Order: sequence, then C-alpha cells, then structure tokens
Amino acid sequence: MELVDETRVRMAPGMYSWCMLLTFTIAPTAPAADLIGSLLAHPRYRHDCISPWSGATEPVHGPYRLEALKPDGFQRCSRAHAVASLWSWPATNLNPWGSSEFLLSRELVMAWTAPIMTAADEIYRLSVPREGNEHSYGWVIGLNGFHEFVAICRERATATAIIASDD
Repeated sequence: MELVDETRVRMAPGMYSWCMLLTFTIAPTAPAADLIGSLLAHPRYRHDCISPWSGATEPVHGPYRLEALKPDGFQRCSRAHAVASLWSWPATNLNPWGSSEFLLSRELVMAWTAPIMTAADEIYRLSVPREGNEHSYGWVIGLNGFHEFVAICRERATATAIIASDD
C-alpha cells in the first residue's frame, strides 16, 4: 500500500473543522479486512490529526490509541449513510449565527468526498467507541465528532481514508 494523494480541506472561515483525504494504492482483489489492516499499519496513518503531520512518531490516530484500532472496528456502511454523516457533521454544535459558514462547509465537504464515495465499491465506517480507547490527549480532537470512512474503489485500485473532525 502506497500513499498517492493527501488533501486537507479546511472548512469555512471561523470554523475549526476540516476533512482529510488519504488515498492509497491497493491490490484490487485483496479482501477489505486486509486492505484496512494495511491502512492501519501504514506510517502515514499514525497521526494525532491535531497538528501538521511530520512523521510517524506516536502510536495514535486521531483521538485513538493505535492499538485500539483493528480491521473489525470498521463496519461496512451504505453510501447513503456515509453521505448523510458527512452532510450533517458540520452542523454539530453550530453557532446559530454561523449559518453561512455551515452551508459553505457542507458544500466543501461534499465537493471533495462525493466523487470518492460515488466511485467506491465498498465503504467502511470507523465504529470503535472513544471511551476507553482514547490516548492521553485524544479529548482535544473531535469535540464535534470524529468521523472516518474508508472508501475502496477496486476499479481504480485505491482506498481513501476520509477523516472529518475539528481541533
């Protein structure tokens, strides 16, 4: 598995939310559990998602201890479920005066993620509970939610981790 693209989408001004897309090459015939296992083992996946990535230093991912994440912690979900989660996420704890920022953020998320999810043959959602699985400073990330999906496109031989959160 090789990282071939990394994109960080910042939300509208005044919002501390972002969406990170990590796209990897895959063996198209590999079982999804093997692909997710390779993703979890990739050095680029080691990232607290709080500061810019500067190399795999700590065994963490987002708010989680890396050891708490296993392939079976990703549950297959429908495209509609993934889209609905990402569509509604920027509104979590929305400041009532920030409606224009919310609409812009929603559009930014969908513009970047919809083509990936549309092309995917399979989509998996990270379903590991945070309680008991967070690292020592994991509470800092995702106060309005930490959403992660893995979109597998066998035709393009790619898997994209879609990570949406705030810091």
